Amino acid sequence: MRLPGRDGTRRPVHPVVFHRALELVDAAGWQVRQDQDGLTVLVASLGPAFGAPAVQQAIAAGLEDAQVAPLAIRVVVVEAIPTGAAGKRPLIVALPAGDR
Repeated sequence: MRLPGRDGTRRPVHPVVFHRALELVDAAGWQVRQDQDGLTVLVASLGPAFGAPAVQQAIAAGLEDAQVAPLAIRVVVVEAIPTGAAGKRPLIVALPAGDR
């Protein structure tokens, strides 16, 4: 995924940034989707310790470490993580190169 950097360039962001931020989230599944104006984090099957603000803060901190400019991070609770064309549930969904 490539996101706007603090220096004005497009910065590649490795998926491990999101894995580190979300691996301890009290939910059965998650998916990070790149939007035109930021990121949408889908979470499914929440546990009692789930907190959307903590998810937003963890992702924002990881992106700051990756030199990414601040951007909108929305957390959306869903019943199930959507599947892609191949029937799999990708953890990271980036915009096509022409749409960034």
